[in-house]
This record gives sequence, structure tokens and C-alpha cells, in this order.
Amino acid sequence: MAIGIVGDAGVRANAQQPKLFVGMILILIFTEALALYGLIVGIILSSRAGQSRAD
Repeated sequence: MAIGIVGDAGVRANAQQPKLFVGMILILIFTEALALYGLIVGIILSSRAGQSRAD
């Protein structure tokens, strides 16, 4: 969701001021890294939930 919001705002800002392109790309990279981190944590947590059992 953050990637879509940042991408929309970045495209609109880039249309008005083309010099913002590099900053927009950097922000998109950071939001994608955050999303990838969340995906990895989610996969790890879901795999551990399947392995746990009550004794």
C-alpha cells in the first residue's frame, strides 16, 4: 500500500519538478525494502506457528 501512495505522489511531483526523480526512486526503494522485510517476517512467523504444539 505504501508503494502505491508514494508512487502516486512521486509521479505527480516529478511531473511538476523533474529534478525530484532521484529522490522519488530512493523513497520507492526504501518502501519496497520495508515491504520485503514484512513479507519475510510474516513467512517466518507463519512457519513457526505451524510447528508449535502444546505439551
